Amino acid sequence: MWSKRLNFRSLMIICSFLLIGFFEVAISTDGDLNFEVRRTHPGSIFTVQCYDLDNDGYDDIIFAGDKDTRLRVMFGSSGGNFEEPLLVGGEAATLCVGFLNDDDLPDIVANFADHLYLLINNGDRTFQVDSISQPYNNLGGVALGYIDDDTYLDIIECQSFDHTLIHFGDGSGGILRTINLPYDFMTVYVSDLNNDGIDDLVGLDDYGNGGIYTNDGAGNFMQGDTFSLNEYTMAASITEPIADFNNDGNADFAFITPQLHAKGNFFQSRIAVGYGDGQGGLDSISYLWINGTSYALDITDVNRDNYLDLAVLNGSTYQLELFIGSEQGNFYDTLKLAFQSEPTVFAVAVGDLDRDGNPDFVAGSNSGDSIKLFINQCPDPPLLSQKMTTIGFDNVNLNVANPANYRISRNYRTVAGAAFQRLDVNGNRAIDEQAVDCNLQNGEYKLVFRPKPNVQAGAKFSGVVHIGNKEATLFLDYDVPATSDSLLFYYDVEPVSSIKPASGIPVRADRVVFDWSRALQNPEGKTFEFQLDRYYDFRSPIHDLGGLMVPNFSPSTALGTDSVFYWRYRTWDGSSWSDFSHTFAAYVVGNICGDLDNTGSMTILDVAFLIRYLYKSGPPPNPPALADINGDGSVDILDCTYLINYIYKGGSAPICR
Repeated sequence: MWSKRLNFRSLMIICSFLLIGFFEVAISTDGDLNFEVRRTHPGSIFTVQCYDLDNDGYDDIIFAGDKDTRLRVMFGSSGGNFEEPLLVGGEAATLCVGFLNDDDLPDIVANFADHLYLLINNGDRTFQVDSISQPYNNLGGVALGYIDDDTYLDIIECQSFDHTLIHFGDGSGGILRTINLPYDFMTVYVSDLNNDGIDDLVGLDDYGNGGIYTNDGAGNFMQGDTFSLNEYTMAASITEPIADFNNDGNADFAFITPQLHAKGNFFQSRIAVGYGDGQGGLDSISYLWINGTSYALDITDVNRDNYLDLAVLNGSTYQLELFIGSEQGNFYDTLKLAFQSEPTVFAVAVGDLDRDGNPDFVAGSNSGDSIKLFINQCPDPPLLSQKMTTIGFDNVNLNVANPANYRISRNYRTVAGAAFQRLDVNGNRAIDEQAVDCNLQNGEYKLVFRPKPNVQAGAKFSGVVHIGNKEATLFLDYDVPATSDSLLFYYDVEPVSSIKPASGIPVRADRVVFDWSRALQNPEGKTFEFQLDRYYDFRSPIHDLGGLMVPNFSPSTALGTDSVFYWRYRTWDGSSWSDFSHTFAAYVVGNICGDLDNTGSMTILDVAFLIRYLYKSGPPPNPPALADINGDGSVDILDCTYLINYIYKGGSAPICR
């Protein structure tokens, strides 16, 4: 294994020759960008994606070559290390990842020549492989989306030079039915292109003719704007090219077309960036040129300015070229990373391969020489070991910003290695949205819940945050805001919560004490106002108390159970009021599963209580169901083990039934 460090400094362009190849350093006014190029395991790459398949918080690399087309996975671990490529079944020319059944494990769909492969994740790094025979196709694309009116993910398959199929999923990893669309797409992608909350298609044929096709929600499509790249496409973006580049709330795209014109010793390639108008059309298309043959691109915020950039692999100059984005969605500068010369390079994918909060890249060629990792050497932000999953249930769209204001949403992700997923999390036949941040930081997260388009009046939603084995309920069957509004919740990640009860963490109704003393720097000589309401906007306070002499309050009557209440405070220093604090959520419950001694929390004392009950004729839990900690319908030593794992080993939360 070898590595080299590439430094990209402002103010100059330096070209040098090394024994291992040629590299170019390009100007960046944003400062230094440093990457270490690592050669890993032998293997060819024609198509590649990064995704955390085993839910361990580390990106895995899914790939297949052009000669050895068998699908492989390199499972990741800490420090950017990867295991030997593991054959998982099937073959691939193009692939995508999604949730084909009702578990929380990502599955793989791969399109190859005469078969479409469905790889259902077993959770142990193995897959159940099913396939659908089909006529031979050269390089047909494949995509996933919710095409009809159910909550089962559907597969859009391109059979190049022929037609496009939609395989409607049955929710268990199988196919319910298949229809033939009258479009000869070579590649296709899915997004909501007219902002009606329904997945639409944007597709390209072999000759560079493209179009937007809006969906009525039942799998019937109407052609919208068309466009032409004016050239024989030959190949199209192998990775997902949909994003909101100019941050206007509309889906945009970036397609790459290789080998357009000869220029010197190289062909030229071109990126077409289409800016959506949010109505199923395009505002404009702009073009970026590449001196060389490029087959694939990916999207990330490489220079950490919170704007989306494009990463392109140049197969002629053996460089990873980075087109730096701006607030307006334009691309104003190019950085180039070189690697060892070898035969044609095809694919590139972005991820956070060493889980340090900075975007990295994986690339490879058709030679089988080695898979290369471009490891970002920017300073690591202080990260925590857990991951954070935020879920908006049912009728809302979700947008999450971390303490550095990097974002996670469907079409705008600047948090390195983050995932944005759409699936029916709670099995109630509604599509939920969840943002997964494997680079958790202490600080204030901004969670924005917006109503989905065309949501009916009176619709409800819920919002929760999972960190490790803890779940915080912030909204529970709450009214969806008006169409033009949103709810912004500030959620603090702290080593120890500065408020009690911690926001969204279950608290027993008979033990609610609101305490904000830890959040105050100089409480001496101040009085306080406290507000409590069932509504997030405090339209009808249950308590609105001024003149409190201490920074806490305990209601004299019990609050309703299985409900979320909202509270805030402000201080009076003798001359003026401060602003109100951010709003906190108190999730009030009747009993807490596993809290056997009724103290309001789970500790080793609850384990001791259960052991005394099981083996020493101790008093029974009240109610008895609180002791069925693993939810299997009986109370035994397995519940003790489950509780110990939860308290001390980060195990799953108790699930009394």
